[in-house]
Amino acid sequence: KYETLRPIFGSRVAEDISKQDILRWLVATATERDWAPATKNRWQAAFSLAFRVGIQNDKIEKNPAARIGRTKEDNGRVRWLSDEEETRVRAAISRRAPHHVPAFDLSVHTGMRAAEQFSLQWPQIDWPRRILTLPRTKNGNPRHVPLNSIAMGALRILKKRRDENSPDSQWVFLNEDNEKLRGHRDWFDPALKDSGVINYSWHCNRHT
Repeated sequence: KYETLRPIFGSRVAEDISKQDILRWLVATATERDWAPATKNRWQAAFSLAFRVGIQNDKIEKNPAARIGRTKEDNGRVRWLSDEEETRVRAAISRRAPHHVPAFDLSVHTGMRAAEQFSLQWPQIDWPRRILTLPRTKNGNPRHVPLNSIAMGALRILKKRRDENSPDSQWVFLNEDNEKLRGHRDWFDPALKDSGVINYSWHCNRHT
C-alpha cells in the first residue's frame, strides 16, 4: 500500500496532510477502482498506521486519518444477479448505452476488478488459448483468466470496433470518441437504476 501512496503523499510534510486530503484521495480512488467498503477501510487503516508510527517516534503530533469515519461493511450474503436480473440489466444497458454491452458481459463472465478491466490492453489477450493475463493483481501476482464463449464474443466485438475506428489504440475498452474508457459509473449506474435491480453494484459482477 505504501508504495502506492508514496508518489502521491511522500513529498509532502506530514503535518500539512489534512483529514480532507486523505478523504479526497480515498473517495476518488474508491470510485475509480470500484472498491468494496472493506477495501476502503483497509486503505484508511494504512494511512492511520503511518501517522501513528510518526507519533510514536515523536515526528508528528496528530493523526488526521484517525478522525475519518469508517465505511460500513456489509458482511451479509454475497450479492449476485439472478438470470432474470441479468436480463433486465443487459436490456437497460442496451437501451441507454449499447456501446458498453461488451464491457458488462466481460465483467460478468471474467470476474475482473474494475481497475483491472478498464486498464486492459490487447497484448494481454491470448486468443488461441482463450486466456486473459492480468500482470498486476491486488496481491501483486499475475493472474490468468480463462475466457468462455460469451467473454470471447465480447472481445471480438471490441476488437472489430477498435480495428474499424482506432486501429492504433492499445486499449481494449474505448468510449464513443474512441478514447480510453475510464470506467463504468457514468453509464452503468443509470442503466442499473433503469433496470429496477436494487442493492447491486458493478463490484457485484465479480460474484455473478
